[in-house]
Amino acid sequence: PYIDSSDCLGTYESKELSTLTGVPQGSVLGPILFLLFVNDIPTAVNMGNLCLFADDTSFSISNGNRERLETDIFIQSSYLLQWLEKNQLHVNVKKTKLVEFYLRSSRTDANFSDIVIGDFRLSPSPSADFLGLVIDCNLSFHNHIDKVIKKLSSSLFILRRLATFSSKDVLLTAYYGC
Repeated sequence: PYIDSSDCLGTYESKELSTLTGVPQGSVLGPILFLLFVNDIPTAVNMGNLCLFADDTSFSISNGNRERLETDIFIQSSYLLQWLEKNQLHVNVKKTKLVEFYLRSSRTDANFSDIVIGDFRLSPSPSADFLGLVIDCNLSFHNHIDKVIKKLSSSLFILRRLATFSSKDVLLTAYYGC
């Protein structure tokens, strides 16, 4: 093992665990080690656009021919899966989305087929979360706006409740915490 780690919470200390592969979370060197670990992932694909931000990875690809696009997605996704397996990493299936972006005027009635990659099946999704932004298939941002309104409504409800019995300092602390 290249690193042994345990965590402390108050007087409780977890048992020590050895990290044999990957990058230990919460370590000082973790972010740098992670970047070194994944810096060659763009070499895994030979077309499309791979976007890396911290531990989020997104892949986009375009093609005017729908059948060719589905084939390209399958091939490039297979390359990515091979890279992940070679580097002993796994796809988070719950966070992996297949979204077809289009202009409203160019929308067809034909839907994308499911794409099977390795042991999992990707079904088309109407939207995906990308770095906190909900992006829908026609880039209308309605889903994102609804998400922000919902979050603001619950925060406003809490602040209104607190306002009846809290000081201005407590309200400001709660406001900045929301």
